[in-house]
Amino acid sequence: MLRTPHHASGPRAEERQGYHLLHWTTPQYAGFGQVAPTAGDIPKALALPTGGLGVRYQLTQKYPMHLRFDYSWGRDGPLFYFGAGEAF
Repeated sequence: MLRTPHHASGPRAEERQGYHLLHWTTPQYAGFGQVAPTAGDIPKALALPTGGLGVRYQLTQKYPMHLRFDYSWGRDGPLFYFGAGEAF
């Protein structure tokens, strides 16, 4: 049986914003959060900042199908994402 470790997450804050032009969208976000082995360790946990921006192109008008190009960064460095579909 595979067991995964349990973690408690602390307060999180996030700000999202986006701009729309025809079939194009440019989302951006910034935020931070905390993760600790137990809820009692959250006040001592390091705050983890994150941020990102991206570009979306809506492929069809009828269905929310997008091409996604995203760049995000956090404490461990930057990442680049590409995807087709819808995140939510």
